[in-house]
Amino acid sequence: MTFRGLSTTFLALSLLVSCQTSKNQDKNIIKVSYVHRYGVPITEADWSTLGKTGEIETSLKSGVRITRSYKDGVLDGKSTTTYPHSEVVQKEETFKDGLLASLQKNYTNGTPQEQVDFLKDGKVIKVWYESGTPKSVETLNSNLLSEAQYFNDKHEMDARVINLIGTRKIRDNFGRVITVDNIVNGKMALQTTFYPNQE
Repeated sequence: MTFRGLSTTFLALSLLVSCQTSKNQDKNIIKVSYVHRYGVPITEADWSTLGKTGEIETSLKSGVRITRSYKDGVLDGKSTTTYPHSEVVQKEETFKDGLLASLQKNYTNGTPQEQVDFLKDGKVIKVWYESGTPKSVETLNSNLLSEAQYFNDKHEMDARVINLIGTRKIRDNFGRVITVDNIVNGKMALQTTFYPNQE
């Protein structure tokens, strides 16, 4: 078979899988609602006619509710996904002109678990314990860990990275140390792993 034949076959298979996935997602949808930017419920036809600005709310069989904000048909503003059969937001994404600007995940009690703010050439990652106290704050530039602070469950900082050099300490949600990494030039140079209840 020629390269062109392989490419055509691959494309056909990709389209088939994509269509199948789309059909499976459609089967899981119970209801789709459209809301104009002024908060008025509208039909799908009116949504298109009026410029596709506002929110689309999708209810799934699993009990999950997804709300996405649009401006002129492009994701813009906050989009949320709830936990099943709950009003608690599991995931909140903030878009600017179709680009993801930030992502926040929450625990089932609604407190923040992790937040990622996307920068031009990097990102800032904040992680919390379920109690709401900070666990870590990391700044990555070009995928290199440039600055970071790590906290125990009593909110005491016990490890940090400054100017691409330092120590990264990863803990579980009970405050127990899982790994300790030596960071050199923004990358892990050495990792030490701990058994549960042993530091």
